[in-house]
Amino acid sequence: MFVTVDYKRELQAISTATGTILARVPVPIGVSGTPPLELAISPDGSQVFVLAPQDRPSSLLLAVDTTTYLVTHSVNLPASQSLGPLLVSPDGTQLYYEVGLVNEYIQVVDTATLALGAQIAVNESPAGLTVTPSGLILMTDTNNELLVIDPQSASIVNQFSLASPTAVMSGAIVSSPDSTTAYVSFTGPSILAVTIATGAPVFNAPTNYRASQLAISPGGERLYSIDYASNGT
Repeated sequence: MFVTVDYKRELQAISTATGTILARVPVPIGVSGTPPLELAISPDGSQVFVLAPQDRPSSLLLAVDTTTYLVTHSVNLPASQSLGPLLVSPDGTQLYYEVGLVNEYIQVVDTATLALGAQIAVNESPAGLTVTPSGLILMTDTNNELLVIDPQSASIVNQFSLASPTAVMSGAIVSSPDSTTAYVSFTGPSILAVTIATGAPVFNAPTNYRASQLAISPGGERLYSIDYASNGT
């Protein structure tokens, strides 16, 4: 298990069997702040990627070998922009993160070298971002839309309005394991399921609290959420 410890400026590798810290990898960030360090792990488990968007004078992206715990690549990224969250493609060849407060885009990164690739313009403020098992990027925005993005062609292939009883989206989104359905949380609070190919609603389920994060079981039979309680916790 890998955990970022922001105030210690390090990535920790921890044994899940014993809780022992196996290694501490320094992350030379200059400033601690919000958001915290972002993590993404390659599908084969050989690399962990660390994004430090709050570093100054430049944001920082690192690749760490999970066997040797050594930093294999690092790259400085433009600072003073909204960066994150950090996602990895299902085949492990690309990273994605959102950039910008205006003229927003999705940045594509080659995982072998951390070289910056295509910039996919979205021109909206992202609320949530995820990758489907089939390799598409799903993005919700503050206009209550779902964008379906093909990173291989660097283009938006579909854009749907999301019908919900609420007007503001909390941002959490996750894909079903078969890449056919997207689950989106609203501040209603509710969770809306839509068909990725058409944008057609599948169901809209009221919830007791607003979900800040969503996850789904490998078989797709259970949906899990981390929620904001009514007292703000």
